[in-house]
Amino acid sequence: MIKIGQKCNLNFKIFLVLGFALSITLGMLYFLMDQYIYIYDPEWNGIFSNEEIIIDGKLIFLIGDSQVYSIDVDSISEELSVNEIDYEIYNLAVMSDTPTKRMDSMMHLVDLEPDVIIYGISMSYFEKSRDYKSEFFDHEFLEYLSNPNEFFRNFFSYVINSDFSEKFPTSPKDRMIQSIKYILRGPDYSTHPFINYNKNDILSQDEIISIYKNDKSFRGIDIDMNNEQFLAVNKMIETFESNGIKVLIFTSPYNELFFESMSEKDLVNFEYMIETISKKYNIKTLYLHEKLAKKEIWIDPYHVAVNENSRIYTDEIKNWLLIE
Repeated sequence: MIKIGQKCNLNFKIFLVLGFALSITLGMLYFLMDQYIYIYDPEWNGIFSNEEIIIDGKLIFLIGDSQVYSIDVDSISEELSVNEIDYEIYNLAVMSDTPTKRMDSMMHLVDLEPDVIIYGISMSYFEKSRDYKSEFFDHEFLEYLSNPNEFFRNFFSYVINSDFSEKFPTSPKDRMIQSIKYILRGPDYSTHPFINYNKNDILSQDEIISIYKNDKSFRGIDIDMNNEQFLAVNKMIETFESNGIKVLIFTSPYNELFFESMSEKDLVNFEYMIETISKKYNIKTLYLHEKLAKKEIWIDPYHVAVNENSRIYTDEIKNWLLIE
């Protein structure tokens, strides 16, 4: 007969083993979640593929967050080729990307030796920090009871004092599957390897307003030149240029609804920060953040649709590159 003390000790050991196993599993999953970004190679085609990819031309990498992914780099490459400009372009946009996150894979990009890196910089990169403590306690208990996901997201953001959704993306399962797929059979789209380049429908402005108007908010631009995102952009440009990589930057476009939550002062502050970077490093810059706001090319206030009727975004980048 097992004594009470022995039973408690046995239960504790089982709990310890299970906790350790869970920690190891979660650690492995977290490591695997973004692994495809850190092992990316444009010539990789998967373990089980017999097709060899050889790139002889010069490389251009397009980087940024999901606001960048709808740029059709294949059509840009074709246009460059027609004009006898020999470059292969790869759209390496990553969902929920920020300069500080991109810093983690910066040296891997350098090791791949691109000739040019084009950085799409979003206004949200320089948005003022959130007060996670206030956000957590501003919600009523009944709100959290009806939406436990919101509770855990706000609670862990409060604990780590940063955006939990940024540290742990909203769809970690998709990212883990992406890494596994990439290792086994390469990317679904070789020139758009990190986000599925699937066609989507354009929404009318009335639909965008109806769906997103009540969810729009912007905390303002943080003009402190020592904020971590601004410093990260500068560090990346310095690193790329010191390794012989030419850098171009453009500002990511937004739908007109976005600007309803943004003051004119914030707009001026953002443009000032971009101009500061451009002048400091003598970088050519394309300003698109307002230019396409009223065009019917959007799927939400942040993203241009992957659609034949929204090619103006790609064309803006293409025409700019042909000049540069």
